[in-house]
Amino acid sequence: MQGSWTAIRHKGRDGFQWWVLSAHDARQEFTGDRHATATAMGADFAAPLPQLIAATDPENVQHWVLRDRKPIKQWSKGRATLVGDAAHATSPCAAYGAGIATEDGYFLGRRLAGVDLSDYIAVRAALDAFEAPRKPHTARQVQQAWMLGQVFHHAPAPLRPARDALLDRTPFLQKVIGDSSGEILAQLTALDETEHRFTAVRMPNAQ
Repeated sequence: MQGSWTAIRHKGRDGFQWWVLSAHDARQEFTGDRHATATAMGADFAAPLPQLIAATDPENVQHWVLRDRKPIKQWSKGRATLVGDAAHATSPCAAYGAGIATEDGYFLGRRLAGVDLSDYIAVRAALDAFEAPRKPHTARQVQQAWMLGQVFHHAPAPLRPARDALLDRTPFLQKVIGDSSGEILAQLTALDETEHRFTAVRMPNAQ
């Protein structure tokens, strides 16, 4: 499945910030004025989004195609591994793709800490230990991003009023967030365990 997206990239004091505004059918070529389209899309949003769009250079209003990809079975081969979108391409609908990539870098670095990089077997073991817990976690996050994209951007027009009523008048989203609390706690536990292991490698004689 593939879709295309309109987004703005605004350069502020803290660097670039991205806002995904809408999804489109990638089978239809987009030929309109991107900045004018983004302005119309953001007109009814609360401040500061309309002002940010107005202040964005038209060259930074972008349109690109995304393709959904099934999880790959193996990230590592030999002494090399994949991280970020190369391992688990993520749509922007959950605003977590960069976060997952950052996590990958953290866990990979911690797994390789203290490993003799000239020892092929040790490196292979570290890479396998890195990707084993990451694959199910990232697969869930990618699937959740895909589902949010379907709900928010690809719902058929006749169903949108019912969708909006459900989201506005029921605790559905809160329940979804609550149901994911176990995953969040599991990740916090993984961070604690990783730091304890890293400390043991760095300071083996520490009490």
